[in-house]
Amino acid sequence: MKFTGEQNETWKILFNRQVENIKKFACEEFITGFENLKLSGSRIPSLLEINRRLMPATGWKAVRTPVRYLSDKQWAKHMARREFPITNFIRGRKELDFTPEPDLFHDIFGHLPLLMNPEVAELIEIFSEEYRRADKKKLRRVSQLWWNTVEFGLIRENREIKAFGAGLMSSFGEIQKLKPGGAKVVQFSIQRGIQQPRAVASFHTEYLVIESVSELIEDLKGFFAIHGTGGGKK
Repeated sequence: MKFTGEQNETWKILFNRQVENIKKFACEEFITGFENLKLSGSRIPSLLEINRRLMPATGWKAVRTPVRYLSDKQWAKHMARREFPITNFIRGRKELDFTPEPDLFHDIFGHLPLLMNPEVAELIEIFSEEYRRADKKKLRRVSQLWWNTVEFGLIRENREIKAFGAGLMSSFGEIQKLKPGGAKVVQFSIQRGIQQPRAVASFHTEYLVIESVSELIEDLKGFFAIHGTGGGKK
């Protein structure tokens, strides 16, 4: 797909100023994946060049979708095939610091470096299976757990708090909330992950911190094994 000069320039601005933020605030899993994915900082990268590195790393691939915001079920069908959907939409210049709608910068820059990590890929696969199987009543709690970990979660790393969620990685303004005194940090638990409110139209004022990806995987496996998600396999 071809993008306009203005769209590529927007990517360039977003990319180059966010690189400095991730050096300061991002977790090791993200930084390593970012270095290995080798995204272009001068233009929107093609899915072909992304998949040349992503697929050998974890078996996942990026796929294009013209839909700006997929429903949970549409999203889950892609994820069940180890396909990460990438929208064609990129935010406007007035939304450089914050956009309420996920765009291709969020999808590519925020999510894909972490998806280069096999352990994170396993985490994503657990979520995608639960999304696929959940009935309407139980879908909300799966979605809440995703939001408060994969999208806006933090992780403890060598006694420091680092950004883990893709929503933080792709937001120039919000990732800086990790500065001392910038936001309240609360220890993650399954119950807190379900109950923690979302901030869709503004920055969050409180974040949940996990101890490790492996611990989160075990917590989720245990919870879903006991409580299930209903609906049965399709």
